[in-house]
Amino acid sequence: MSGGRMDAALMGQISLWLTAVIFGAGGIYARISDTSVELDKVTGDLIEHRALASHPVGQERLETVMTEQRALRVEVAAQGRSIAAICAATNATCD
Repeated sequence: MSGGRMDAALMGQISLWLTAVIFGAGGIYARISDTSVELDKVTGDLIEHRALASHPVGQERLETVMTEQRALRVEVAAQGRSIAAICAATNATCD
């Protein structure tokens, strides 16, 4: 082969290789940039969340559950006393 053809073939291979490297580097850069934007958003959301005393809906729901549990305990205690009275009145063995 002549020197000109070999140089042209070599230049073609180098430009093909460089194209792949450049596109690969661009893809990596785009992914890193996208990740940093997502990280900034999550960090901002986390700062806002930490600033809340508690999650408003969660706090309201927690108070509701606590109120219902208190009422349930009172009801269970009353039923326990009723069952004990029935057992005592009938001389039944209640375990």
